[in-house]
This record gives sequence, structure tokens and C-alpha cells, in this order.
Amino acid sequence: MQPDVAAPGVLILAAVPGETPYAFYSGTSMAAPHVSGIVVLLKSLHPDWSPAAIKSAITTTAGVKDPHSGLPIIAEGMPFKVADPFDFGSGLVNANAANDPGLIYDMGTFDYILYLCSMGYKSDDINNIIDGAASCPLKRPSILDVNLPSLTIPNLKSTVDVRRTVTNVGPENSKYKAIIEPPPGITIKVKPETLIFKLRHQ
Repeated sequence: MQPDVAAPGVLILAAVPGETPYAFYSGTSMAAPHVSGIVVLLKSLHPDWSPAAIKSAITTTAGVKDPHSGLPIIAEGMPFKVADPFDFGSGLVNANAANDPGLIYDMGTFDYILYLCSMGYKSDDINNIIDGAASCPLKRPSILDVNLPSLTIPNLKSTVDVRRTVTNVGPENSKYKAIIEPPPGITIKVKPETLIFKLRHQ
């Protein structure tokens, strides 16, 4: 499985309790606390955003090039290679950009219920989890339609439709146009290609 995002995680200085009252340790695997800190900052700036909205903002604004050189990200290993989504997920996290993502892919309780229904859980099973009254649709929903910013399509031998719902958290009068960069041998169409959000008159 690929990660959602990449974050600084090599040769990070960490303050730990010591004799004088703190000591510095240098190590790796610090990407998780970096992202956790960004989540806390985003939640303080946007207290109404859900966990799904925050994750969407982080993943959709991540960059796929080195922020210092502008060159492609290199994956360590033998031999070195240009990193791909299986190395960095959506890309290298960008906290400033995540604060203003424009569009987000949000999910609420109902969306998670549909996700469980798509996995084959029965209504009674889901009610035991959420302590409520959930009811799966008569037609089993597609697991491909879970409202995440990423797409997972297990079979590309035929045409597949996936649906997403986006929420504008940018300016009220905004226009977004899809820019498509399909993998080799794959044709992708987005409908509608352009989204226009206008200010509602009171």
C-alpha cells in the first residue's frame, strides 16, 4: 500500500527530557508527528472542518516536486529512482497550502455508513457500531464511490465510473477546471470539467 503523504522524517532534532532539562536526539521516522502537528494547526484555523476535510486538504495540496530545487522527488534505495505515488502518496505535505485547499472531499456519518454497507456489513451490524439507527440502501453502494480524494480502481479492463462530491472552502465566487494527467494507456474523463461556485443572494 502507498502512503497518503510524505513529510520530513530524516535527521530530525527532537527535544527529550534530560539532565539539563532537555536533551536533543536526532533520528528518523518523525513524519507522523510532523503531520499530526499540521492537523492540529489546521483544526485551530478551521474548527468546523471534519477529520476527512483536514485529510483532504493535506493530501490535495501536497507537492510532487522537491520544494527547494523544483526537481522530481528521489526515492532512496538501491538504486535511487524518481519517486512515484507508491513512494510518496499524494506528495510532500505543504502546511501553508493545506490551509487554503479550495476544494475538499468531506465525509460525514452517512458517508461512513455507506462505506460499511459497500463492504457488506448489514444494517444491524452497523447499528451496533454507531449506536444508532442505520439502514443500508436496497442496492449495495459501490466501494469505489467512497468520498476520498484518491481513486482506487482494481480492474482497468473496462470502463469504470467513480463519483465524488466536493465542497468549496475557497472564495464564494470560485471557478475550478479539471487538469487531467492520466497514466500511460488510460483514458480519463471528468464530468463536469469545470465547477463554478457563485455567491448566493439572500
